[in-house]
Amino acid sequence: MKRRPEDVERYTAFSKVVSFLKDLSGVSDGSFIQFVGDNVDHNLKTLEGLGTFHGMGIIGAVTPGEKRSRPIRRDTSVNANQISTLGQIPVHFYNSSKTEISLRYEELQDFRLEEVTTKLDLLWKVSWPLRTPRIGWSGLMQAVSEGSFPGQSTITFLSMIDIQPTNMSFIYSTLLFVSNLAAKYKVKPILTFDQPLWWKAQLILDSEPADSHLRSLILQLGGFHTQMNYLGTIGHLMTGSGLRELLEVVYAPDGVVHMLSGKAVARAARGHLLVDSVLNALLASSAFGVDLQSIVREEIDPARTATDKTREVSALHSEEMEGEDNSYSIRDNINDSSLSSCLQLLDQVLKKEVPVEVM
Repeated sequence: MKRRPEDVERYTAFSKVVSFLKDLSGVSDGSFIQFVGDNVDHNLKTLEGLGTFHGMGIIGAVTPGEKRSRPIRRDTSVNANQISTLGQIPVHFYNSSKTEISLRYEELQDFRLEEVTTKLDLLWKVSWPLRTPRIGWSGLMQAVSEGSFPGQSTITFLSMIDIQPTNMSFIYSTLLFVSNLAAKYKVKPILTFDQPLWWKAQLILDSEPADSHLRSLILQLGGFHTQMNYLGTIGHLMTGSGLRELLEVVYAPDGVVHMLSGKAVARAARGHLLVDSVLNALLASSAFGVDLQSIVREEIDPARTATDKTREVSALHSEEMEGEDNSYSIRDNINDSSLSSCLQLLDQVLKKEVPVEVM
């Protein structure tokens, strides 16, 4: 039977859809593949309660990624119903033979390693009065860090499973799908879940036989919820301290509520860095005797050099010391040479003339 050209074209489109939903792009020898699964919600708040979707979404991150120089054309010959039919993940029923699973806490090892960037952070803050505008912390770390960078990863959206994510059969099917897909590319299966799904997936792996291929799967606990809890703890402990009012100078009041509760992670991290910069500016100006108004003049007149700023700091020290008693002050041991040395050391670190480890 001879196929019509339109049937051949449609079959080719179907094959591409199935390959896109169940395969990864950009995989080569030496690629690192990380799978991530989480809840997917769609149309939850409808008037009639119909047309909602609550299931599992899976993505695959391939590192190093694949560079795409042209956009992907939309294929109109395939509709949504055909995609949902072809891109399904087989659902396997989970029936554990174990009725009880023991939980044992391993002894935590005591890791007390000195962070080499601690002194760099202190130097970065101390040098603030001598350099305006100052290089940001992320820019500083990028300037002094060394090593190979694999590049940006390629993210591939895989098929979804239309079952309640809390269902054990649903999680079991996800583990099998990831394990089989990793075996196809001959890589170690690595899957990341958030805490509720991670715990149930761990129970499934513990109940598997010793010779099961799922035993080779590496199950990781996602750190996003830990970061949310940490930011929420800061907001709870700082209640009534004025932190909320300070953040509302930059952010909208409704947004600050989510920042302090840990829900808006990216915005909260940026806001706390801004607060840290402001507090550091106040402390540094007080310790070094720098008038904050001089920083404003620096923005207006950028021709002032570091030597000019050092002389201004030294003059401020002399004026303040004349009117003070002989009691100990942190400013007594600070002079223009020490501030100049800090700036010189920072420049050497940025030029990689002085390693961060030997600071």
